[in-house]
Amino acid sequence: MFGWRGRIGLIVPSSNSTFEPEMNAMCPAGVEVYATRVAFTADEQGLRGMRQHVRRASRDLAAEGLSNIIVFGCTVGSMIEGKGYDEKICAEITAETGIPAIATTTAVIAALQALGTSRVAVATRGA
Repeated sequence: MFGWRGRIGLIVPSSNSTFEPEMNAMCPAGVEVYATRVAFTADEQGLRGMRQHVRRASRDLAAEGLSNIIVFGCTVGSMIEGKGYDEKICAEITAETGIPAIATTTAVIAALQALGTSRVAVATRGA
């Protein structure tokens, strides 16, 4: 049976081409990733607008016990409204489905805390 160890539901922006392959490459045997996409445009309005599709995407991933956990897989989309916005999205997913949820922002913060990180430097390249 596929996903006998676990099934991860993944909500990703419609234009994302990397998260699914990366998740599948990292999963151990017996863990499967099932994804659904939400409408997205690469601007502030598009990032804010993703939330209106979260409930539908969550229901899709919860259908017939498809997922044991649901990941909101858009880091900027889960922090566009400031601190705690990731937690609001996760609470909305869990309220809609009864399934635990996590956002990429939530996971990054937890990893930094687990490592005892007190300062972070970010480097980026503009378009």
